[in-house]
Amino acid sequence: MYHLRTYGLTATYATPLIYSETYDSPADLSMAAGDYGVRNESGSLGFNIEWQATDDLKLTFDAHNSVAENKPNNIYGSSNNLSTAAFIRTSAATDFSGDLPVLAVGGGNAVTAADMMVTGSVFTNSRNKSEIDQYQFDGEYYLEDAGSIDFGIAITNVNNHSQTVNVQRNDWGGVGSAGDLDDAWFPADTIHDKFDANGGDFSLADGDFDILNTIFMWDFDSVRDYAAANYSSSVSGDCGNGFCPSTNYASETDRYTEEESQAVYVQYNYDNEIAGMPYDVHFGLRYEQTDVTSTAAVAGYDGANWIAETEIALSATGEQVFETKKGDYDYLLPSFNFNIEVVEDVILRAAYSETIGRPDYTAIQGGTVLATLANRTNGGGSAGNPTLLPLESENIDFSAEWYYAPSSYVSAGYFRKDTKNFISSEIVQTTNGIYNPASGDLYKAAVAATGTTEAGAVRDYIFANFADNAAVDVDNQIISGSADNNDELLNFNISTPSNSSDNAVIDGWEFAVQHFFGETGVGVIANYTLVDSDIALVGISDTANAVLVYENYGFQARVAYNWRDEFLSATSQGTGLFPQYTEAYSQIDLSVSYDIEQVEGLTVFFEGLNITEEYTRVRGYTDDQVLNLTETGARYSIGARYTF
Repeated sequence: MYHLRTYGLTATYATPLIYSETYDSPADLSMAAGDYGVRNESGSLGFNIEWQATDDLKLTFDAHNSVAENKPNNIYGSSNNLSTAAFIRTSAATDFSGDLPVLAVGGGNAVTAADMMVTGSVFTNSRNKSEIDQYQFDGEYYLEDAGSIDFGIAITNVNNHSQTVNVQRNDWGGVGSAGDLDDAWFPADTIHDKFDANGGDFSLADGDFDILNTIFMWDFDSVRDYAAANYSSSVSGDCGNGFCPSTNYASETDRYTEEESQAVYVQYNYDNEIAGMPYDVHFGLRYEQTDVTSTAAVAGYDGANWIAETEIALSATGEQVFETKKGDYDYLLPSFNFNIEVVEDVILRAAYSETIGRPDYTAIQGGTVLATLANRTNGGGSAGNPTLLPLESENIDFSAEWYYAPSSYVSAGYFRKDTKNFISSEIVQTTNGIYNPASGDLYKAAVAATGTTEAGAVRDYIFANFADNAAVDVDNQIISGSADNNDELLNFNISTPSNSSDNAVIDGWEFAVQHFFGETGVGVIANYTLVDSDIALVGISDTANAVLVYENYGFQARVAYNWRDEFLSATSQGTGLFPQYTEAYSQIDLSVSYDIEQVEGLTVFFEGLNITEEYTRVRGYTDDQVLNLTETGARYSIGARYTF
């Protein structure tokens, strides 16, 4: 069943509300688990000095070093996924008509612990280190009644080093036999009581659908230990088998990026009165120059093996591909600000500026990392882009503020940003010289003979009729890509950041109010932002929040309502240029803290996030094209902070 949606005058999208399929032979019902951890460490050391050189000249110097590091904190790595499966699935169907997709699996609720087998796994170790060295020299020169001049020089060096190594077993067809694993390791549980979002019930379709509500919350340690002791693997981690991570970081993905920036600025400041109205004006000019160097070593691949119905595994060469890329840019950025108090406590502001927004450090990493598993159509991967230019923006801002009481005000403002070089993700297609085993003479002969493209039937035919072909390994159920079989090159969709060629205008209004009720310490704060753009841009949406505040006698308490309207969250879904939209979302947070009077600097606190347990939902072109639904539930924390 398909639901046809029409948007505007040119775009029509057919969206399945019910999708179902049946199988000639039972397929896998997979259940995976993981046990991993990471540790984040950060530190900073700074030095600053201020010198009043003369009555009119003040000089300051600041030097700062900051280090942040992320590394594994578990014997099984910084991330992992060990999969088990029961090969009992006779059919599958999904109902997309509700907020939550609902899955029906033929035979799924009859699954038993004795049906489960160990299949593929991946154990990953990743570590990242970022170090920032900053040096800032500033000066302020007073011109008596003629105003003042601010000037300065800034030097910033940012070094980022990221390393990742995977130990991946591609035994997705299963190892050992059903019944190998102890039933006690697979306690059964239910699925739908874990979600609050509503889902469909297949009432839109004819037929009987067995909605899957059975899952095993299986014992990761026991299954992993048994598998490590009893099943061999072609890959190996530090433990000597494929069921643990490796710390040989230099063997796979190793990326180092350095960003060096220098800036010099000058700003003239002047204040006076016009017809009894005090005002201040500021003219500034800033020059920035940046150089980026990214060096990367990534794993190389030279083949592809069709190892299971839906999985084609890349064959690694055991060698790395090295690459160094460079980028640079420089900008001259003017600014102007004017503020005037037109009547007592009412201030009007106007500003013009040109600014840049640098790419994040992940975006400018070099090297193309291929996903080690592909499907029959294509593979995937990701690549950074050290030649990215920053977002450029010409900004105009106008605002009015009325400070009608101590700690209370209302404000309204209009903003406009004329931007270019917007950074978004694009899909670049490449082949990498790897042959697709599901494309050539063997595949075409199997499709012609069986009359179907169903993977299981095609593979069975190839194993039965081409066992003597050098690309066919019947014993291990592997079909390899080969030029000798006229296999086509495997296409890879590589997701990479790029600068858009489109210019975009972003404008909108901001409204804010803050009111405290006398000396009670009770107050309310509210903000609303309306934003629009002339083309679709990632991350643009209206937002609002309202906060109830209490601050008195060492207590601070806040209850906040936060809302964000629907927005474009990505321009691709990994397999092509299909958009992703994050739907409108709101949540309520609270925080309470108390400053311990007897110990200066000591504060105890309690915090609650999303206390009404809302969920987020990501969709494609239409509401029915759900891509992700996440329910985190409420999160609470209690603790203490000490500052000195």
